[in-house]
Amino acid sequence: MIATLLRKCNDFKGKQRLSRLMLSSKINFKKNIKIDGKFDCQYIIPNLKEVIGFELFINGIFEEDFIHLILSKIPNHGTFIDLGANIGSIVVPICKSRPDINAIAIEASSQMVHYLKKNIDINGILNCKIEQKAIWNISDLELSFYTPEEQYGKGMLAIDKRYNQQELVTTITLDELRHKHKLTKVDFIKVDIEGFEYFAFNGGAELLKLQDAPDLLFEFIATSEKGVSGLEPGDAQAKLLSFGYQLYEFKNRKMNPLLKPKTSGFAMIYATKKAL
Repeated sequence: MIATLLRKCNDFKGKQRLSRLMLSSKINFKKNIKIDGKFDCQYIIPNLKEVIGFELFINGIFEEDFIHLILSKIPNHGTFIDLGANIGSIVVPICKSRPDINAIAIEASSQMVHYLKKNIDINGILNCKIEQKAIWNISDLELSFYTPEEQYGKGMLAIDKRYNQQELVTTITLDELRHKHKLTKVDFIKVDIEGFEYFAFNGGAELLKLQDAPDLLFEFIATSEKGVSGLEPGDAQAKLLSFGYQLYEFKNRKMNPLLKPKTSGFAMIYATKKAL
């Protein structure tokens, strides 16, 4: 009942904090929750402690502005790649809304792939293929992947002593992925891989150097990129600039041009070779 009332309220400052106070018992104990969301989507999520599941629970959708942006940029019968798909909070509503497109969801964690497959299946989605791989700049390596049990949206390749659940995952490059699926054109790529974007872009140089290269949307967190061995904040953005991309900070549904890479704080970065 409370979740239903919260859904009817537009998002407002402090909504998540208030919701967490009102739903504290559910957050602490509920697991494997089924949620009816926007776009006629359904989700099964591991718990409500992680921000992805909690936002789905109180709003019926996760990162709605990003979803609308992606939907507006993919042409009819276009191709969408979701790097770091997690439980499917982005790729599910996109595929449900656009059965004409071709989608590929990449997720390294076997635990999250389990939920991703469930969410693809319960929504009757037929236009999305799933790959359990870690996107990297070299294919066919075996690397350790860490997924926190409660904060399942924070899984990463980086070694962190806080993360005691780990598994070996096989890597694949973006270029290898493209060839494997015989993609002649890729229109949009969403990237959420916790500071390892540079390696993904480097492994997709063949695709990303093309004049009709796909648009990209990715999260920049200075502390995450700094925490990756050998990288400095802004390196991933600099790589895209070297490929001929223009960068924008996407905030409040507006595009703010970036003349140089951001090197501090947080931002959602939109990269394109098209004129805006």
